[in-house]
Amino acid sequence: MENGFYRFLFTAIFSVPVLVSTKPWQIILATSLQALLGSISEVTITVRFAELLEPSKRARFMGIYNPLGYAGNITGSFFAGKFIPVIGYKYTFLGYTILNIIIADIIRFGLVTPSESMIDLIGLIRMAFWELWKGFMDLPSTFNHGGAYTRWSISISVRGFGIAMFGPVLTLYLVNVFHASKPEIGALTSIAFLVRLLGAPFLGIMVDRHGPKRLMIIGLLLAVVHPIVFSTIPGVSYLFIVYVVSGLYWAFINASWFTWQMNLIPSNRGVYAGFFSFINGLAWAFGPLFGGFLGDVIGLRYCALLSLSIVFLSLLIMLKVPETLEEVENPSHSLQVIQNIT
Repeated sequence: MENGFYRFLFTAIFSVPVLVSTKPWQIILATSLQALLGSISEVTITVRFAELLEPSKRARFMGIYNPLGYAGNITGSFFAGKFIPVIGYKYTFLGYTILNIIIADIIRFGLVTPSESMIDLIGLIRMAFWELWKGFMDLPSTFNHGGAYTRWSISISVRGFGIAMFGPVLTLYLVNVFHASKPEIGALTSIAFLVRLLGAPFLGIMVDRHGPKRLMIIGLLLAVVHPIVFSTIPGVSYLFIVYVVSGLYWAFINASWFTWQMNLIPSNRGVYAGFFSFINGLAWAFGPLFGGFLGDVIGLRYCALLSLSIVFLSLLIMLKVPETLEEVENPSHSLQVIQNIT
């Protein structure tokens, strides 16, 4: 529980510099530190789930766990779209900051039992930066010894980079090409999250029964289709289709990635969970920056084409990643899985 407390606390603390920022680099610095310190809890959550969840029930649990977050995103997107035109971006973001403080206090004083000692905040930050440096120095060794898990991490991260770089392009399309209003954008985002919410439990059961690789590949194929549909629709009235496709590909990806990760992760799970978070985080950090730059230089359509090409590249890498470590030890089993997919 205390990891959840620090996650919301760090989010709130580094939201304040964003509120008072006057230049883009200040926002980038504040949000980067927010993501860095907030990610402390991400690795521990992954490892904890790996310890507690039975392999045969991991996906269906995530199919219930993830929709809880989607429900919050749907509500938040809807109200943000309503509030921004009335009170502005700054006060809407201030509400987000206050909400994180409230949740952190609820966890700290309502959910943490007396037996759970709270770690000193300064000590935790110092430990986080020390472990970051140590993990960075060990990165080449971790990469070389990861085997199938390393290839899986690379494929997921390449996918993340391709999807992330389309984010700024999508925003520019909505504003400059389709002239969508803020409430329309909020409503469309809610539609995408609703599709993810409704599909997650069913897809989680499918993953537990048939394995994660097939569903992940379907998700990536939909992610390739998404920029094509978005950049070719004739008007704003067709955006509903685009956001349904977006919700679908995220539903397939989210239903399958954790189970696949747990199938391949080496025994020192903490190290390799951190390794994946590091390279995947880099992809999501630099993807939007790269996409926004290219959108101005080569145009929105060509940037969308490059985005889907990178996602397709991740699909090609992923096709060669085994579904389980058993396939590494038994190549005939791996061949059978590929034949079933194709």
